[in-house]
Parts: sequence; C-alpha cells; structure tokens
Amino acid sequence: MQIYQGLDIATAKPTPEEQEGVPHHLIGCVPVNAAFSVADYLALAKPTIAEIYHRKHLPVLVGGTGLYVSSLLSNVQLAPTTQDAALRQKFLEYAKEHGIEVVRRDTGGGAMFIEPQNTITYSLYVPEPVVAGLDARQCYQFCDMWLLEALAACGVRAHFAGLNDIASAAGKIGGAAERRFPASGEGPGCLLHHDTLAYAMNTEHLQHVLRPSKEKMSDKAVKSASKRVDPMNSQTSCTRAQIVDCMLETASRFGVVGNTI
Repeated sequence: MQIYQGLDIATAKPTPEEQEGVPHHLIGCVPVNAAFSVADYLALAKPTIAEIYHRKHLPVLVGGTGLYVSSLLSNVQLAPTTQDAALRQKFLEYAKEHGIEVVRRDTGGGAMFIEPQNTITYSLYVPEPVVAGLDARQCYQFCDMWLLEALAACGVRAHFAGLNDIASAAGKIGGAAERRFPASGEGPGCLLHHDTLAYAMNTEHLQHVLRPSKEKMSDKAVKSASKRVDPMNSQTSCTRAQIVDCMLETASRFGVVGNTI
C-alpha cells in the first residue's frame, strides 16, 4: 500500500526524513483511487531496477506482500488484464442482498472476508527491546507461539506457514500483520502485532463476493479461495467462546497482559 498517494498511516510508509538518507523508489506514485495489479507493479519495478543498475548501484527490494516480490524475482510473465465490470456488479449486488459490507482495505495485504461472529482477532503491543534483533519471520512466530499451544489445547492442529500465516494441513486458519513504531521521547518504541483468525466460514458467501485474481492464485496448488480456508470448527467441537477463553488463559501463562480477544 506504500505505492499509493496519501496512505501515510498504518502502511509503514517511510517518512520524508527517512527517505533523505537513501533514495526511495515507487513510494506514493499511484493515485489512491487507481486500480493497481502485480502486472502494473512489474511494469514499474523492472525499469526502475535497470536504471539503478545503470548507475552502478545495488537496488534493495523492500515490501509487504510476497506475491509482488516473488513475481519480480521469478520473472513471471503476466498478460495485461481488464476489470470485468459486470462480474464486479454481480458480486456487489450479492453482497448487498445478504447484508455483506464491502470496504477498501487501507493497510496492505490481500483481500479479506470477515464475519465478525465467526472471527477471532487480537492485537499485541510488544516493547521494542523484547523483539530487538529478530527478523520479520522470527517476530511473527515469537508473538504467536502461545497461540499454537492454545489452539492445540482445543483440538486444532496448526502451524506457521509462509511469513505470517497460521494454517492447518487442510488450509489457512488466519494470518498476522505487524508494524514497528520507533522510540519517541522517553518511550522505548514498540511492535504492534495483530492476528485475524477464522473460527467458522460461510464458504457460499465467500465464493460469491471474493474471487482472487489469476495473479494471486498463480503460485497456489489449490485454485479455489474457499478450499484454501480451513476454519477452526472443522477440527474441533469447541465453541468460539470456549476457544477465546482458552486463548486468554494460555496468553496469561505466557506473560501476556490484557483480556480482550
């Protein structure tokens, strides 16, 4: 989301001061209301990297979603795509008919389908010194280690997948996002870690309002979004409330302070 103009909050976009020391590219260069795909990203990134090499400098690739990075590094060839206005309208009409609210996600990452009554979500604020020296993958696993123990106690077998996902052998249960906040004044700075997990999922609604692009599914063995999701209730008879109680108890044993999940 850093590529969009105006999205300066909750996207970890480097500040003007941070950009003074090292030249940054493709930051805030796309209007916020413009459609932007992996193909568009490759069309901008490839000549930018070539120009940096031409100046005999080494480009450093930094970003959020791995799809963009892997597409660039693997030199994936993507054909130009056009939006299907009729299909989009069909999805929007279905969403309105069934009381599903469609909103634009400002904080990066892919599309999400969330049913509040079937979702478990929480945030952790971790003092920066606690996670100092850990890379991104280590931070995600450090913050969610207690979660795997809590899920196991409820009969849900889960593991870390990719950079920031929680998954079972059958599919994705949920995912996490993080942002680091630098020290300010006397404060030590902190890491904000947030998880969104599926307890249950109405796959019928999912299929009618969310259809991942061919780009998004290009590296997936399973081509159906609904079949890639494995909510907790597929493995356990525990209610959502029982799982939340177990998570709270487990978190407290790991030293987490707070009681809102």
